[in-house]
Amino acid sequence: MLNEITNNNYFHTYYKHWITVYKEGAIRDFTMKKYIMALKWIEQLAPNLKLCEVKSYLPAIAKRLCS
Repeated sequence: MLNEITNNNYFHTYYKHWITVYKEGAIRDFTMKKYIMALKWIEQLAPNLKLCEVKSYLPAIAKRLCS
Protein backbone atom coordinates (compact mmCIF):
# COMPACT_ATOMS: atom_id res chain seq x y z
CA MET A 1 0.00 0.00 0.00
CA LEU A 2 2.85 2.40 0.76
CA ASN A 3 3.86 2.33 -2.90
CA GLU A 4 0.28 3.25 -3.82
CA ILE A 5 0.36 6.51 -1.82
CA THR A 6 0.93 9.49 -4.08
CA ASN A 7 0.59 13.24 -3.73
CA ASN A 8 -2.83 12.98 -5.37
CA ASN A 9 -4.20 10.72 -2.65
CA TYR A 10 -6.63 12.20 -0.21
CA PHE A 11 -5.12 13.15 3.13
CA HIS A 12 -7.65 11.06 5.07
CA THR A 13 -6.62 7.97 3.06
CA TYR A 14 -2.96 8.57 3.90
CA TYR A 15 -3.77 9.25 7.57
CA LYS A 16 -5.81 6.05 7.86
CA HIS A 17 -2.94 4.06 6.32
CA TRP A 18 -0.45 5.77 8.66
CA ILE A 19 -2.54 4.78 11.69
CA THR A 20 -2.73 1.18 10.50
CA VAL A 21 0.98 0.84 9.75
CA TYR A 22 2.59 2.85 12.54
CA LYS A 23 0.14 2.98 15.44
CA GLU A 24 -2.06 -0.10 15.43
CA GLY A 25 -0.87 -2.44 18.16
CA ALA A 26 1.76 0.03 19.38
CA ILE A 27 -0.45 2.39 21.38
CA ARG A 28 -3.13 2.11 24.03
CA ASP A 29 -6.77 1.68 23.07
CA PHE A 30 -7.69 5.12 24.38
CA THR A 31 -5.00 6.75 22.25
CA MET A 32 -6.15 4.77 19.20
CA LYS A 33 -9.67 6.06 19.76
CA LYS A 34 -8.30 9.61 19.62
CA TYR A 35 -6.56 8.88 16.31
CA ILE A 36 -9.79 7.39 14.91
CA MET A 37 -11.77 10.39 16.14
CA ALA A 38 -9.30 12.71 14.40
CA LEU A 39 -9.67 10.63 11.23
CA LYS A 40 -13.45 11.01 11.32
CA TRP A 41 -13.11 14.78 11.73
CA ILE A 42 -10.67 14.97 8.84
CA GLU A 43 -13.07 12.96 6.67
CA GLN A 44 -15.93 15.32 7.57
CA LEU A 45 -14.13 18.65 7.43
CA ALA A 46 -11.74 18.05 4.54
CA PRO A 47 -12.94 15.09 2.48
CA ASN A 48 -11.33 16.39 -0.71
CA LEU A 49 -8.03 17.58 0.76
CA LYS A 50 -5.16 15.99 -1.14
CA LEU A 51 -1.81 15.08 0.36
CA CYS A 52 0.01 17.49 -1.97
CA GLU A 53 -2.13 20.34 -0.63
CA VAL A 54 -1.16 19.54 2.94
CA LYS A 55 2.52 19.41 2.04
CA SER A 56 2.38 22.86 0.47
CA TYR A 57 1.20 24.37 3.76
CA LEU A 58 3.80 22.72 6.00
CA PRO A 59 6.68 25.21 5.47
CA ALA A 60 4.39 28.14 6.24
CA ILE A 61 3.04 26.46 9.36
CA ALA A 62 6.54 25.55 10.58
CA LYS A 63 7.78 29.08 9.98
CA ARG A 64 4.88 30.51 11.94
CA LEU A 65 5.40 28.13 14.85
CA CYS A 66 9.13 28.85 15.05
CA SER A 67 8.85 32.64 15.01
